[in-house]
Amino acid sequence: MLKTPTPHPARDTREPLNYPWFTAIHLDTHPTNTELFLHMMRFQTRVRDALPLEFHTFDHLLALEQSRDQAKKHVTELKHFFLSGINLARYVEQQKYTHASGLTILEALDCFDDFIRTYKFLEGLYLHLDDLRQKRHDELSMVDAGCGPLPLYALMAAFKDPNIRVTCLEINPVAVAMARDMVQKFGFQDRIEVLHTDATKYQHTQPIDLLISETMNVGLTGGEHLAQIFRNLAPQVREDGALIPEAVTIDFDMKPYEDVVNSKRFHTKLPLKSFDQKVPTVKVVDTRHPPTHIEHYVPLHNKAPGKYALLLGSRVVLHEPSRLVLETNESTITTPIALNHPMTIPDYDFAPSGFTLSYKPGDLSTQIQRRLSFSGG
Repeated sequence: MLKTPTPHPARDTREPLNYPWFTAIHLDTHPTNTELFLHMMRFQTRVRDALPLEFHTFDHLLALEQSRDQAKKHVTELKHFFLSGINLARYVEQQKYTHASGLTILEALDCFDDFIRTYKFLEGLYLHLDDLRQKRHDELSMVDAGCGPLPLYALMAAFKDPNIRVTCLEINPVAVAMARDMVQKFGFQDRIEVLHTDATKYQHTQPIDLLISETMNVGLTGGEHLAQIFRNLAPQVREDGALIPEAVTIDFDMKPYEDVVNSKRFHTKLPLKSFDQKVPTVKVVDTRHPPTHIEHYVPLHNKAPGKYALLLGSRVVLHEPSRLVLETNESTITTPIALNHPMTIPDYDFAPSGFTLSYKPGDLSTQIQRRLSFSGG
């Protein structure tokens, strides 16, 4: 029989990637909590081991890739813990005959393997729940938009807080069926509801205390719907409620074209740095007030003539008070992408002084428009 770990003294500060799981999961309130606790402790250790502190060179990126490969086989333990007893093959077969929006069953489950993102979103969830419990002690209402077939955040919230009610929104009917199966498996059907609905149109029956969604892609591009979902649901969140993510940065950079083309090992997985520190090249999107259009001016003065690749990246702010951020290159949703058309700065006086990138959230990278400026913007 597994021994219940002895609680440690409460700490005054909470460091990112060091959430105190011994205080998070109430071991006496659910029969699977003890096993989950042990999985989460191992999960935390392996994620921390997989993270270098900074990404400034190819050596750092190589170390990150190697650490990911080593950690991934261990991280699957947690995934198997949730999937055990679920007839995955049946749902995969159903998916073949179901044409629906959103990710397929297997595509959605693959997101779990993006384990640095998974872990940081989980840590952000628990940090925000702690903050909310400092303000309120009655029942909390949480909405998970785009929960997929494995409603991980809903389950983890229920494991942590016995007085929370979660509504999961999912547009893929096969994923809805599997998520309901998962909820029933853990005995949370009285506190977690999975709805087959479009999160961009859904109206909740009461004010939302916590809204979470990871339906996103780098730079809010690639057909993702985070901005549209939050444009609908954020106004339904209490003024003192929480949104995860809190903000998304859209980072622009330029690299010599040949450097990007020749980086076959990492493709566009390059450290992003502002190429002109005098003018910001980062745009911050507040998810409580997501934009309908993104436009950003990029200066070109002091850039040598030549051919450049235009890179678009992201950082995802999950819990600002704890500085918990999903950093560049840590996840598929923060790995920079190169836009299709390179930028050539000619070797003569009449050269552009800058350009403006323009697109709607969710547009494909090929739909991003570029408008040149010849007078400083």
